[in-house]
Amino acid sequence: MFGGDRYDQKNSEYAYIGMVEYWIVHPWENEVTLYLLNRGSYKLTVFIKDQRIVSRTFPELTLTAQQVLSA
Repeated sequence: MFGGDRYDQKNSEYAYIGMVEYWIVHPWENEVTLYLLNRGSYKLTVFIKDQRIVSRTFPELTLTAQQVLSA
């Protein structure tokens, strides 16, 4: 993954301020990565192609990774 050290630093900062969920869109890899805060650290889920993005913050969301990447 591009910028691994930078992502680790951001994860720590985001967890510190209590950001529950954030996404990183990787157009060069055709994927959307969702980070979900769980007990002080982030669990990540990668969505590709026509996979529906499952978000705890936006449960009514019906977007796929491809729709986000195409926007």
